[in-house]
Amino acid sequence: MSLVKKAVDLAVGRINALLPNLAAAEVIDILPAQKEFVYQLPRNNEQLPGEVTKVYQALVDSKPSLPVRHLYVYKDVNVSYQGAIFKNLSLAIKSLCYPALKKEYSDSFLLKQWLGKPAPVPADVTVAVVHDHNSTGNYYHWLIEACPRILLLSRKAPECTLLVPAPIPEYVATTTALLGYTKLLPIRQNEMLKAGTVLLAEPAAEHKAFDLRHHDPELLQELRTRILQGLKVPAVTPFRRIYVSRSRQKTRRLVNEEAFVAAIKAFGFEEVYFENMSFEEQVQLMNETQVLIGAHGANLANALFMQPNTKLVEIVNEEMVNSVYFRLASYLELPYYVIAGKPRVEKTYDNNSDLTVDIPVLKALLQHMLASAPVR
Repeated sequence: MSLVKKAVDLAVGRINALLPNLAAAEVIDILPAQKEFVYQLPRNNEQLPGEVTKVYQALVDSKPSLPVRHLYVYKDVNVSYQGAIFKNLSLAIKSLCYPALKKEYSDSFLLKQWLGKPAPVPADVTVAVVHDHNSTGNYYHWLIEACPRILLLSRKAPECTLLVPAPIPEYVATTTALLGYTKLLPIRQNEMLKAGTVLLAEPAAEHKAFDLRHHDPELLQELRTRILQGLKVPAVTPFRRIYVSRSRQKTRRLVNEEAFVAAIKAFGFEEVYFENMSFEEQVQLMNETQVLIGAHGANLANALFMQPNTKLVEIVNEEMVNSVYFRLASYLELPYYVIAGKPRVEKTYDNNSDLTVDIPVLKALLQHMLASAPVR
């Protein structure tokens, strides 16, 4: 970091510390508070390593709830590519996916409203923001976090223009259209939007930490229904057993995937790559899926489109369990199973590590889980 930038950051930071966070001009209630929710333990919880079971038990014991959800109206503000809303040197904390990110969108960042490339909006256009730092370019965060916010927005402002990061991925274009928003305003990474009226749909989840959020089960179930109906996905009895491979990704691949695939094919599983499929094709496949197996990653967000009581099997890093799909399975009434994979390098506590699966443990799990589910 240059000395000039350090000096500018320090000066702006001191001024910013004296100012209140940007307040909305109007706050509109959308959804009432939601009662406590109880997560369901993995179906094979007793067979998992003790440190892994502690993660899931702590979440079950937490019994989270959700407060009233709101729509915030801001006047004459700036919006960044990542959805951060600010005016002069004051930042709207509600536009961040978690408060700890404030530092990243403070200091010299706030000067971009004067020094960056402006993207003005006509005075009669109302712009809505549903994305944030996490959901910019990330399939899981867009689908599971931004799309429920679109549902919230649609309850109060169905005709507004939706701000989306550019270039617009196929899944963003498809989901926004299916949820009723065809007026999209792309914003590029080097642009700074200036608008007279900006609506912010409050995150439809309680944000406590980077990977610990409680979502709204009813909104996610509504989202699944809206997308399946919008794509006219036919009613079928789930019959396919799917393994979604990450071998074409850079992280969380299976070290012993060849042996893993040979083992699961004996149980009737198909190996697929979501990278080769359109969004609609992925939705169609998941609607037909009886059992989905995959390593932790955005691929598993497609469990959203599985039918209730079909099974999700997640391969997790036994040293660093990320619980987002455990929680998603509870919201969607999917029996959830865990395979604890060993990281390539032990004691690294890196959730991006490649993993090795114990093949005898895998076979025992599948034999137990599929005993009453014949292959078609």
